[in-house]
Formats: sequence, structure tokens, C-alpha cells
Amino acid sequence: MKFIISLILVIFLFNCSAESNKTTIMTTCFPVYSIVKELVGNNVIVEILVPATVSPHTYSPKPTDIKKSNMANVFISIADNYDGWSKTFQTKRHIQLIEFLPDSLKIYFGENFLPHTHDDGHNHTHSKDELDPHFWLDPLTVKPILPNLADTLSIIFPELKNQIKNNANNFSKRLDLIYKEALAHLRNVKGQGLFLQHPSFLYFANRYGLDYLGSIEESPGKEPGPRFLSELVKKIKQSGVQAIFTEPQLNKKAAEIIAKEANVLLYEIDPVGNIQIHKNYSDLILKNAKIISKALSK
Repeated sequence: MKFIISLILVIFLFNCSAESNKTTIMTTCFPVYSIVKELVGNNVIVEILVPATVSPHTYSPKPTDIKKSNMANVFISIADNYDGWSKTFQTKRHIQLIEFLPDSLKIYFGENFLPHTHDDGHNHTHSKDELDPHFWLDPLTVKPILPNLADTLSIIFPELKNQIKNNANNFSKRLDLIYKEALAHLRNVKGQGLFLQHPSFLYFANRYGLDYLGSIEESPGKEPGPRFLSELVKKIKQSGVQAIFTEPQLNKKAAEIIAKEANVLLYEIDPVGNIQIHKNYSDLILKNAKIISKALSK
């Protein structure tokens, strides 16, 4: 009996040790997960920290999130103005994907944003030099980050260097195909106006020739006041669009009011993605492309 108990204890301790020694990458959200997973495949455990129903913009990490993230081999996020709360974690290594994005491809919040006037009478707009962090929504903007990301991951996981390089090359080729497939869905709505819940699809709009006209929430989670709602309804009516868009991570109440007042349809698009719904990066881009095409087709 003592032998059996000792054997069980040894097996338990071995499994605990093996579990703690597993190579892991913690990512803040599905976009990071979907890109990193393409490079490392099943050779590394890749996990997502932020629940799919919550915006990484507004997420508040729990102590258990911090502890789990600090145990990972590497923690990967997007940017300071997207999931910058993660920079306070004491991780072994922290990577921000925005660091790999060439300056020539960066989009900045600018004058095309409808100023968000709160009921206090003050305008709250993004600074014109503030970088838009949602670059992953354009497949051709993701491509140039792959070489440096692959090099960085190869340094962390040297035994996977060749596999990571090959996977990066293959993913780069698939990104061209993803872009072309999305373009095929969106050709018929090129030049159409785009009203969003928050300014998340600017890279997407820029790539596929859509005209960004404004957002309900310039800053995610900050709902607009009555004055702004009235101005936005007027602008939507003047634009002639048939639909506006909401997001699953944000409150739909204001969007529903605006859609009703402007007499337009309300569609949901997802800039973040959901591992239970989206199989991979391609799935995220193409599902959004199909929804936008359907909503804006006349």
C-alpha cells in the first residue's frame, strides 16, 4: 500500500514538473494568438488572456491573469494604446507586435475623425499623432511584421528556428491569398461609407477602398452623449449608407438607438475575434469582409 501511495506521489510530482516546464506563449487576444500560432504551430502552447467578450482596450487583468502571464516563456501584446495595461506585468519577455510594423504602413488618428462632443461641451478626440493599433485587420500590413517576429521567436525558441522561418514564409504567401479573397467580396462596395462602433477598421477600410465616416465611440467603452448622437444620426442620414456596424465586445445600446433614428440596419463585425468562432486569422478577416459586403451592398 505504501509503495502504491509513493508511486502515485511520484507520478503526480512528475506531471506537475512537466506541466510547469511546458513551453508557453501568452497573448493578450485572438489577433496576436492567430498570427503567432501560424509561426510556431503546435510546437508551442499559445494561450489567450483576455476573454473573447471583452475589449482588450478596456480589460482589467485579475491577479490570476498576472500570475499566469508571468509564468509564460514570452508575453505578446499589440501596443500601448490597445493592451498597454500588460506592460506592468513582470514577464520574462514582453513583445509588442506594433514594434515590428514599418513606419510607412502606420495609420494615425487624424482629422477624418468626427470629434466626440460630450455633454460637458468639450471635444474628446484622438491626438493626430496617435498611432492606430488595429493593423492586423489588413493582411498586407501583417506581412511585413513576419520576418522580424520570426527572428525574435527563433531567438526565444532556437530549436524551432527552421520551422518558424518556414511557417512564416508560408503564412506570408497565404496572406496574399486572404487579401485577394477579401477583395473579391468587397469589390462591389468600394467607395461606400463606413460608420463604426469605434475606429477599429481603418487599416481594413484603407486597404479595400472604403470611406471611413465616423464612429459611435471614439474611445472604446466611453458612450456618447445626446448631442453627439444627434449629430451622428444627421451625418448618417446625409451619407446615404444603409447600415452601420457594432462590435461584440462593446455595448450596443447607443448603436441600436442611432440605427433606429437614422433608419439604417445594424450589423456586427468583430475586430478582435473569438477562438470559439474563428478557426484562424483567415477566418477573422474573411468573415468580416463578407458581413461588410452584405451590409453595404445596394
